[in-house]
Amino acid sequence: MRNPIADPFVLGISSGASVGAVSVIAFGAGAALGVWALQVAAFGGDVAAATLVLLLATRRAMSPLRIVLTGTAVAYGASALTSYLIY
Repeated sequence: MRNPIADPFVLGISSGASVGAVSVIAFGAGAALGVWALQVAAFGGDVAAATLVLLLATRRAMSPLRIVLTGTAVAYGASALTSYLIY
């Protein structure tokens, strides 16, 4: 990306992982699905957020700035969803 501030927090990846983890905790799926449910859900949220960032960023010309800005928007959206699930 050639951008020193591009990390998982800015790109929305860690926020997507937190949505997956919180959804397992909020809906109580951890007890039904076993010990790996939290890790699998966090990984799934991570992959979903990264896919969403890449899909939204590549709708036009893909550039590192567009990816970082799209990742920031997805991070805020995922953070809002996490807050809603906790509420």
